[in-house]
Amino acid sequence: MRRSPAARASRSHQARLRAAQAQTVFAQGARAPQVALNGELTRQRYPEHGLYPAPLAGSYSTDARAAVDFSWDLDFWGRNRALIAAARAGEQAAAADREAARLALAVAVVRAYIQLDLQYGLLDVTNDNLRQQSSILELTRSSA
Repeated sequence: MRRSPAARASRSHQARLRAAQAQTVFAQGARAPQVALNGELTRQRYPEHGLYPAPLAGSYSTDARAAVDFSWDLDFWGRNRALIAAARAGEQAAAADREAARLALAVAVVRAYIQLDLQYGLLDVTNDNLRQQSSILELTRSSA
């Protein structure tokens, strides 16, 4: 199915709005505390005939580590606040663009219906004209 340019523009603006909303959520994430948990487990076997002396030779060693990282950007100078405000402004602009695209689509539909009504009106005038010309022809034939 082929879409009109207005319909394609409306879908494009809808996608831009979703992208702008995602940017806002991403910018708001910078205000929240960040927590990361990392873990690592290493198991190693020492060979019997290698570089290691008798107590280690032929044994296994397990090394386990866990780390928790916590960070929170306090935003003293308002950088994150400005990023969030810019993201919200972008979201509002994308919403306005979407509404403009919807309006353009509605205008295109109304224009198409008006053109269709005009064509039907012209068809009615043409049919009336044809009937009138046919009657004149019949009158001319009957009087001659």
